[in-house]
Amino acid sequence: MSLPLKVRMGIRDEWDSPNCELRTALGNVAGTLGTVPEIKPDWSVLVAALEGPYGDVGRIVPGVAGLVTAWVHALADLIADKEHEAWAETLLEKMHGSDLKVLLNVSPDPNSTDPVTKWTEQHAFELTLPQKESANPRATRPLNKAALLAVWDVGQPASAEDDDEPGWARVTTEVTEDAPAATARSSTAVAPAAPGYIPSLATFPRPEQLLQRAPYHLIVSWGSTIEIQGTHSPSLEFIAAYLKKWCRSDHVQYNAPPVFTIKLHENQFALGSVYDRLTIAPERHATVTIPIVLALVENALGYTPVSSDVRLWHYRRDAELKA
Repeated sequence: MSLPLKVRMGIRDEWDSPNCELRTALGNVAGTLGTVPEIKPDWSVLVAALEGPYGDVGRIVPGVAGLVTAWVHALADLIADKEHEAWAETLLEKMHGSDLKVLLNVSPDPNSTDPVTKWTEQHAFELTLPQKESANPRATRPLNKAALLAVWDVGQPASAEDDDEPGWARVTTEVTEDAPAATARSSTAVAPAAPGYIPSLATFPRPEQLLQRAPYHLIVSWGSTIEIQGTHSPSLEFIAAYLKKWCRSDHVQYNAPPVFTIKLHENQFALGSVYDRLTIAPERHATVTIPIVLALVENALGYTPVSSDVRLWHYRRDAELKA
């Protein structure tokens, strides 16, 4: 099967290039493990499985490369972590002195969102990729590390008590009723939040795709005209169509134009007819009023108020809106 041009270009830039992030991650593993993991995808199989879910074949290789790179980074983190030396030793034993191989396939579940890792009878890791495209493959790094750890039950890292040398007595602090405050402070300690990961530009969705995903934001401002800015183009299109349908005409003029000019403005970053702004301007002596707009935003589209002042309203909707 001949691969599409976009796929071949993606393989060249995101998979085979010595300057791509994947090759850097593989080099980090080789520096610790002593061997470069062998990952040889069957691109014809991957393209056939992901062409439908991804929509654009040009996004398949960057998406796959992003997920595999995050997995390789997680592997590098794990084998370099002294707390998990037993896991790394188990990996070396399982390899039997040969190169580490990683097999790739695609989950049969169309609703799958996370990669799955397991160790196979072929003495290789099998990484099962989700069908749904990941907006930020780098964010799967902690998940991959946990999945790798779960492959073999090698026990937990040694605790401080296990490090005691024989012949030394452990000194403990006895908690008494005279120190309740210290106990309260220690019991309410909050663990630091896990770090996030900046998305890769190669895998992050285009603006027109990004703006279709919830949560949606919508800002209404009121002055001599009404301006509505929103991340969800269909919401703006609905408001514009509704107002145009019910807007009165100015019968004083011979051609009876609408008393308001209602105009959608295209997003300057997105491809195609994607709108991020709607303006409602009065003609002649008409007065622009805000209640009808707020009613549409809250009652028809189900947006929730976030904040407001005299002439500005900020709304948000967390659930997806379907046509």
